[in-house]
Amino acid sequence: MCFAQKHYFSSAKSDFMKKLLLLIAGVALSSGLMAQNGRHAVRHAAKRAVQETPTVYENGILRPEAVLWSQNFSTSTGVSFAQTSASSNGWKIVSAFEPNIATAPQNFGSTLNSLSGQPFAFINSDSFPNGTQNSSIILKVGTSLVGVNGVQLSFQHYFRRFQEQHIVEVSNDSTNWTIVYNSQASIPVNTTITNATLEEINISSVAANQANVWIRFRYVGVWDWFWAVDDVEISDLPPNDLKLEDYSFVSEKRLAFYGTNPNNHKNDSITFEAAVLNFGTNAQPNTRMTSTFSQGANVLFNNVSSGILLAGGARDTLSSSAGYNMNSFNGTGELSAKIVLSSDSVDGSPANNEISMNCSVGGKIMSVARPNPTRTTSLGTASFGADSQDGFIIMSLFETSETDTISDVRLRLGASTPGALIQITVRDTAGLFGTPAGGVDYPVILEADLYTLTSADTQAREVVIPIPTSIGGIGQNRVLAPGAYFVAAELYSQNGANNIRIIDDLTYERFQPTYASLIYIPADATWYSNGISSAVEAVFADINTSVNELDNSTFSFKPVYPNPAQNVLNLAYALKKDAEVAVIIRDMSGRIVSERSAEQQTAGEQRLELDLHQLNAGIYFVELSSNGFSARQKFIVGK
Repeated sequence: MCFAQKHYFSSAKSDFMKKLLLLIAGVALSSGLMAQNGRHAVRHAAKRAVQETPTVYENGILRPEAVLWSQNFSTSTGVSFAQTSASSNGWKIVSAFEPNIATAPQNFGSTLNSLSGQPFAFINSDSFPNGTQNSSIILKVGTSLVGVNGVQLSFQHYFRRFQEQHIVEVSNDSTNWTIVYNSQASIPVNTTITNATLEEINISSVAANQANVWIRFRYVGVWDWFWAVDDVEISDLPPNDLKLEDYSFVSEKRLAFYGTNPNNHKNDSITFEAAVLNFGTNAQPNTRMTSTFSQGANVLFNNVSSGILLAGGARDTLSSSAGYNMNSFNGTGELSAKIVLSSDSVDGSPANNEISMNCSVGGKIMSVARPNPTRTTSLGTASFGADSQDGFIIMSLFETSETDTISDVRLRLGASTPGALIQITVRDTAGLFGTPAGGVDYPVILEADLYTLTSADTQAREVVIPIPTSIGGIGQNRVLAPGAYFVAAELYSQNGANNIRIIDDLTYERFQPTYASLIYIPADATWYSNGISSAVEAVFADINTSVNELDNSTFSFKPVYPNPAQNVLNLAYALKKDAEVAVIIRDMSGRIVSERSAEQQTAGEQRLELDLHQLNAGIYFVELSSNGFSARQKFIVGK
């Protein structure tokens, strides 16, 4: 999948933020992240990204309001089902998860951690591999709500979302239903909510002053994940309660929010946005947002937005009136960005009014991930089955605000096995929202030698791989001009024998742009935005960057195509002057497998067609040499 080129990023990011804060970002993501031509190839395999630590989506708060009715599934009174599939594959009342909800069940635990404990309602899409599920469990509220003017529905639930929808609906006649919750509108693809998450929803418009009320939990999916629900309650609304429904820490100058910032590349201004809900019955005068940046007790930035009058049940968006200039911070260490909602009323549940995010400043590493993330998943050669065992790429955005030299790439590892192979590259962001000449997205501009993962690496849970000034005797320029680049790790598991996974930080999943971390699945030759903030990180050298390490005065080598190739490989390059040109093809071990002797060519655009019939399927390097300068590219032969 392609994304916007750099000069389009600012407007694309702005539109994305607006959608996010209107609570429809999940819809945009679910339809946009997976390219349609590759969706079926990875539909079920893509669910297998292992969670290293639980993903926390939203922490709920138990309220002291009067509970008018509850259902914890210890009785079947008022419980019915509407299944579109066999009952064995639809909703059930269970005491533990079925063992096949994942290829690695330990990643999801064995039961729903609700307050009341077992039993609970459960639907397992993993056991239904064919056709579409549209199955419901329906609860009849066993209490009249006549005379109750403000009604809230609360429940505890747990799921991992792939492409499915988890829908909650309310009716006062059991025929006409109003959707009050849909995971597609707020939960990104491949996200797991915490076990268990408390949801609280104002359903007054449907249920207030009604003698009869029904609640329907409807699961719509096709061989996706699962949904567990318990402790469903109806209670009255609190009088005063603001709720932070969504938020964004917006980078004004850069393309993403960076969790790890070198001092010389932190040129940015961070503004704040929040979607606020008045969950109470009373209007909230002077509803406002206070945004801060702090280091410990030292407040570096404090801004209070304009105040608004927010009616009961109403939503609105608040924005900071100024941003925090990151360049104004000259120290090092962890910074905390925080949003707090308040009004002139005393809030009955203030803990759901705020959110804070940390980032670090200092050192030589730039990353869209935090140094010590607490909410992570991981992606790698075991994520998508055989589709991703060899040649799977995971890469992350980084940006230089001044000329600098990249010296290494650091990978923070998930569960990995020694013996896996890693090919590190630095790539151009060209190709976003369109394919460049030669049909290659994100062309390689630097690379490292093929690296074999060691036991020490897997024990340390990280590896630092140097980018040399020359590779295979061929010089390469590590000096990068100001701009946006990707650092990429191409992973090889030796046909599944030595899997490798990279940490994916979920801290910024609410607002991180889709292009911050991308993956490439070789089976369908497609780029996806499946990660949030992958820990593939640029390391800058502490050397004089004013001298260009290499001056290519001979030719420019365009991306080879097609790639993967079968019987023919096309080379396109431009000579700056008349010169002799030689071409060599090497295998992964460096052995020369094909060679074309040097021949005199004239200045200008040149094209060569190389015959690959004699090569076996595999990975190769093609080298173009002229007047003492050489450049090489990697290509794949598929037979």
